[in-house]
Amino acid sequence: MKRAAKLAFLFACKYLGIFWLFRRLNRSGVRILCYHGFAVAPDQSRFRPKLFMDPAVFRKRMTWLRSAGFQVISLDAAVDAFRSGRTLRDAVVITMDDGLYGSFLHGIPITREFGYPVTVYVTTWYVENHKPLDGLVEQYRQWAGSEPGADRRFTLMTQGEIAEAARLGVDIQLHTHRHRWPDSDAGIRREIADNRRVLAPLVSKPLRHLCYPSGVFSTGDSALLRELGIASATTLERGMATAGDDPLRLPRLLDGSNLTQIEFEARMCGLLTLMQRFYPAQKGAQSAAGLATA
Repeated sequence: MKRAAKLAFLFACKYLGIFWLFRRLNRSGVRILCYHGFAVAPDQSRFRPKLFMDPAVFRKRMTWLRSAGFQVISLDAAVDAFRSGRTLRDAVVITMDDGLYGSFLHGIPITREFGYPVTVYVTTWYVENHKPLDGLVEQYRQWAGSEPGADRRFTLMTQGEIAEAARLGVDIQLHTHRHRWPDSDAGIRREIADNRRVLAPLVSKPLRHLCYPSGVFSTGDSALLRELGIASATTLERGMATAGDDPLRLPRLLDGSNLTQIEFEARMCGLLTLMQRFYPAQKGAQSAAGLATA
């Protein structure tokens, strides 16, 4: 489907009340929003629009959530409701992957402006080693034809910034240490243990939620994750989460600067996810390629 035709179709659906109908039909689904980075420099959203959110667009999204009557709740509250079988209505959870500096500079402060809880999944090898994301730096160099400069557009939060975010009430959680998902139990244990080793001194809340790096996981890992005290794990699978879902395989709704407001609204009501089943070439947000370490 051509983009212009798709946008025209979505505007027509909204005008005809189809968005309203889909929202009613999906009212009990929890919309776990997934964000990655936030643009520290203006050109980042042009470089990787699915990865680096324009802060002004993000603020517009948060404003719309409030005006549209959605209830933004914590990940803990959503998971506890799933476990108890309690039905939630028009609920939204905000998550941010990787722990990029832009989340500390823009994403977290904007959620605080609205009083919204947020979970930030932090991968920690680059934090511990004080290194920029070499893979993204090289991709930017090829895209721009120049060096990215000395700013922090391709770095993660420092340990001090993670601790400050946690002090402000941000839910800091697990995203593996090296941003990879091993194919062995021993490797998974090591990734989570190292991730916790770095984060535990910086936060006061239990580290019990996980985001699979790049959305990679195996359904056979659930028993191990439960043994390791993991209460929930989010994926990059599209959709809304419900009480009947496996808490270790929670779907999310991916957002980025590549989506127009009408597409975002269509995703929030459930129509866009249905459309993408018929048009699979329209892919969601990319993971932060270049984070995985050796």
